[in-house]
Amino acid sequence: MVKKKLPLFKPGLLECPAVKLFKADEEFVVGKNRIGWMSEEFEDLVRGIEGKNVPAIFMISRDLAREVTSKEVIRAVGRKGSAPLAHLVHLLMTTQKSFLLVVAIRGQLWAVDARWSAGDGGWFVFAGSVEDPDGWDADGRVFSRKLSGD
Repeated sequence: MVKKKLPLFKPGLLECPAVKLFKADEEFVVGKNRIGWMSEEFEDLVRGIEGKNVPAIFMISRDLAREVTSKEVIRAVGRKGSAPLAHLVHLLMTTQKSFLLVVAIRGQLWAVDARWSAGDGGWFVFAGSVEDPDGWDADGRVFSRKLSGD
C-alpha cells in the first residue's frame, strides 16, 4: 500500500457564528473587540451600518504567495468570497495575526486590513477600495468566505 504524502500546511478554516443583531457604531469602537485604532476612512465607511440575522459562515484563510495590490485581492476574492461586515468582529476576537478581509459595503467591495499590535493596544483597522494603491506583502493572510470549490 502506497502511503499518500500529506501537504505541510492546511488552509485555515474558521466558523463565524450567526449574528442576531449587528450595529457597526457599537462594535467598531476603540477599546472594544480589541480595537486599538481605526482609520478615519474605515470609521466613515462603516458608520450607521446595521444588520439582523446575519447567517453563520465558514471562512478560509490563505497566505499570499507574492506581493499584491488591494485591487488584485478584491478581484480574486470577488463578491462571492466576500464576508458580511458583522463577521469582522469574530475575526478581531479570535485571531492574532494581521489579516485582510474583503467585505461588501453599500454595494462596493472593500479590503479591510486589520494589523495586530499587542504592544500598541490591539488591532489597527484600515479600509481600502479597489483604487487603493497600497500593496500587501507576500505571506500576508487573507480571509474569505469558504465556497463549495475550496
